[in-house]
Amino acid sequence: MIEGVLEDLFRLKFKLLKKSIYLLKENVNILIQDNKGLQKMFKEPNKLNGYLEVRKFFCYL
Repeated sequence: MIEGVLEDLFRLKFKLLKKSIYLLKENVNILIQDNKGLQKMFKEPNKLNGYLEVRKFFCYL
């Protein structure tokens, strides 16, 4: 009985680890895309200023 419970816990831990790795990968992709967008905006100052204002607003929330 204890072995069955340990197996279930191990499976659950493995699933959570896989999900954590997936979410971490998604966050890294979002950061990379955000960085690419910022690099483009540096070429267009009006868009960059608007972006930074929106970013500041959400940081205060």
